[in-house]
Amino acid sequence: MAFDLRNQAVQRRTATGAAALATPGKRTLTDQLPASPASFTGGTPAASSGRDSGSAQSTGTGDPPPLDARGQVIDNLLNSFQSIDIEVPLAGAAAAGAPTTTHVHVKPPYWNNKYVTLVDGKPILEPPIGFDSGVRAEQLAKLGIDPRSAVASGKARPHEIADAVNKALAAKLIGSTGSHPVAENGWAPAIEAWLLKVGIGIDCNGFVYEALQDLHAAGARTTHDVGGPNGILDVYPTEDSGRTTASIDAMVATGTNVTPPDGLQVADLMVLVGEHVRIIMQVDRADLASRITRFTTAESTADGRTSGGDPVHGPRIHYWRYAPNPDDPSQPLQLQERYEGSQDRPEDWSAKAEKPLYKRHLAPPEAKAGGDAKY
Repeated sequence: MAFDLRNQAVQRRTATGAAALATPGKRTLTDQLPASPASFTGGTPAASSGRDSGSAQSTGTGDPPPLDARGQVIDNLLNSFQSIDIEVPLAGAAAAGAPTTTHVHVKPPYWNNKYVTLVDGKPILEPPIGFDSGVRAEQLAKLGIDPRSAVASGKARPHEIADAVNKALAAKLIGSTGSHPVAENGWAPAIEAWLLKVGIGIDCNGFVYEALQDLHAAGARTTHDVGGPNGILDVYPTEDSGRTTASIDAMVATGTNVTPPDGLQVADLMVLVGEHVRIIMQVDRADLASRITRFTTAESTADGRTSGGDPVHGPRIHYWRYAPNPDDPSQPLQLQERYEGSQDRPEDWSAKAEKPLYKRHLAPPEAKAGGDAKY
């Protein structure tokens, strides 16, 4: 978590209008994406992310395009997960009239309910280091949190995770010895360790489903709205029930197939069938003369790799491109990836053996007079 991003001045809470929070020194994983001037249908402007468009993602042919309105919604949700605001007590005796609390910002871990789903007495997936099933059962019961609920199943919204943390703080379940950590800077790691220990976080399809819900709330139409097949929001339109049942398999079985790279659009899903799902938040076709299409996904993942620094688990971005195979340009375009902390140079890209399926659950933006796209 110790990323140095002191030029990042603003973190946003949610895509639906929570106030922006100043968080000096707190990194957002989307720092390499430029701000968007786009606006939503109905005249509600997309908030600027405060990022510098002169980014490490530049191609040499010009800066990448700004986030469009849909990309900004996804970015907002990602930022809200990466910087959950928690009010914590200040250690030590406060002087008269001095503040007794301060705010820290935490990021929940990736959490998969298969870590606690047993088959023949063993979990389907090996739980991560730091998780404690006994502590989970004891403390969720003490806090009145149903282990089958969204917040305990990797499907929570940021404010629900914050509510669980606040309950745990009030019950003095978080801290070095069950009491308050002695230093203010000890709170964020203590809270994040507690979230991992009791299994409160966000999984991949939980994050993607919430992103689609936010896009739909902002005005995006589903594929069914324009005469296409049912998308995941048509099958599971109600967030409270849908987020716990909108599985990866359901996302594959619904919506429209998309052919990469030419067909890729913002809000399309990048799916590893039965394993993982991401949502596309930016597509860059500025280098088509070199047969290169870049795109960026948002996801929640247990894959902690970066190009340097601390590993990243949970909500993050991932950079991709389809490009000629450097060993044999006559072959089909190759899927390549790079992680945050890297530059957009040939040596920073590596071939990816994944064979993803791309699915569309929201209709493309509707063209309108003047050349702008209707949300």
